[in-house]
Amino acid sequence: MQKISIQFEKGDWPGALSLLQKELVDAVSINDVEKEAWIHLVGGICYQKWGRIQDATKLFKSAEHLYHSTKLRAELLLYKSKVASQVGDFGEAKNLLWEINSTPKILGALSEETQKTVLWRLGLACLMSDDFTNAKKLFLDHLTKIEPKGFKEANNILFYQVVSILCYEPMETILKSDVIDKTRACAKIYASSTVDTYDKLAHRGKCIIHTLIIESFYHWKINNKFTAFQQMLVGAEFLKRWGLTRHSEGVGEMLAIVKRYAPDLTETLEKSEIELPPHFILWIKSRKDSAVLLRAYRDAAVIANEAIESGDMLTIYNYWPPVIEHKLNNQKEDTSRSPKSEKTKTRVLTQPEKNLT
Repeated sequence: MQKISIQFEKGDWPGALSLLQKELVDAVSINDVEKEAWIHLVGGICYQKWGRIQDATKLFKSAEHLYHSTKLRAELLLYKSKVASQVGDFGEAKNLLWEINSTPKILGALSEETQKTVLWRLGLACLMSDDFTNAKKLFLDHLTKIEPKGFKEANNILFYQVVSILCYEPMETILKSDVIDKTRACAKIYASSTVDTYDKLAHRGKCIIHTLIIESFYHWKINNKFTAFQQMLVGAEFLKRWGLTRHSEGVGEMLAIVKRYAPDLTETLEKSEIELPPHFILWIKSRKDSAVLLRAYRDAAVIANEAIESGDMLTIYNYWPPVIEHKLNNQKEDTSRSPKSEKTKTRVLTQPEKNLT
């Protein structure tokens, strides 16, 4: 299992799944049903983090049918809640997480660190279900239990202090510092964090996609579509480079939130994922805002490539320096900030039965 842990920590989901398949064969040969169940659970987690939601759901159901224990039940509730959030079903996520948090035996089966994650995720689910009283209580409770200046604090700030105001406060009351300054402070924490599971550029970059999506949403709301499209499509480029989907953990939740308020913006990332470049360009040209979107699309590949090559994900922000406070209806399109160049350059685990491939 050590090799599986290494692949898991690297974010190499296909590699981990391949090793899990071998473990499954051994478990079936000795009729170790408990081990089979845990293999299906871990396989489902691989797919959940990867963003392959249907495959994850199948394996979670299989694990649930194979074996019953409090520990397995707790893990399944948590990861099923993550899947629900990743597709925007925050009501279902809230129900699953409440069951964990309100049942001492189930909550106690999880590690202390995972219990903190439950608090934060339940706070998010309550926030996006318009249960503001419980959301505030849970976020504040989470904040008192985590280490300061760390990965978990960045998540708390990003969703409680930034996402909440963008979703629920009037734009005329929101200052640049309410969004941009806090978002970029979180990005710095993500970029330097070695505490969380995946000490890897791809994982850190995936976390910074959260901040890009939030800034993109902010610029969309102040009518700066060029920057909004640039940032959303840079996020799309990162996902493609690392073989992730728009439903991958963290990214899926953020996109689901923004899609409620700006579906025309998130559609650009969705189309970029499912369409080949020639078809995507044709789709862009069919839109009324095609000129701005096409230029943003050409820039995005260059920005993403330069950030990856530099090894420092924070270099992406060189293209969007801090801006002055905005006022609605007075914001002009700014298309002056562009990259220096415009050149763009085994079987899988899906079955819920005895075989993971």
